[in-house]
Amino acid sequence: GLTAIAKMNRALRHDDLDGMLRLLQQYLLTIPQCDNTDYEGHYQQVLYIILSLLGTYVDVEVRTATGRVDMVMRAYGKLYLFELKLGRSAQTAMEQISLKDYPARFALSGLPVVKVGISFDAERRTISDWKIDNRKPEEAKPQQPEAVDQRLVNAAKGMLSRGMDVATVASLLGLSEEEVQDLSTFT
Repeated sequence: GLTAIAKMNRALRHDDLDGMLRLLQQYLLTIPQCDNTDYEGHYQQVLYIILSLLGTYVDVEVRTATGRVDMVMRAYGKLYLFELKLGRSAQTAMEQISLKDYPARFALSGLPVVKVGISFDAERRTISDWKIDNRKPEEAKPQQPEAVDQRLVNAAKGMLSRGMDVATVASLLGLSEEEVQDLSTFT
């Protein structure tokens, strides 16, 4: 049969992060007890090793404008932002990702961002809970940055609603086509 790593890789490849984390949770229970595992960094290192063995790109303590993401993994066309907690809930981890707006650091990557909060249980030495937010950007309600002039937003929306194409609107407003598309999503 397949190894645990191969099964985790298959789950991840088939966009089943929940299934991969269930396998990881079971796998961690097979690791013999060792001293000094009562700190988050221990679990971060173990997770780094396992995710790296999946053949993915993994980095830890990735700096953003507002803090550090515990772990970032790039796999199968997505970026996964992991916030890890020892003895605290996965919901607390998710709240930190949102509060610190970690996804903003990766907005220009062109890849969908999946937010993952994981809680570790120090007594059982495995994952106790996790939360996954893999909503696509269009499912999240866009918020208009304060620096954007509302007149510019109204002008772009007005021109687009009159049937002008994005390239023409961009040229008239002195913006890129991407900026015009972004403006058209603001409320």
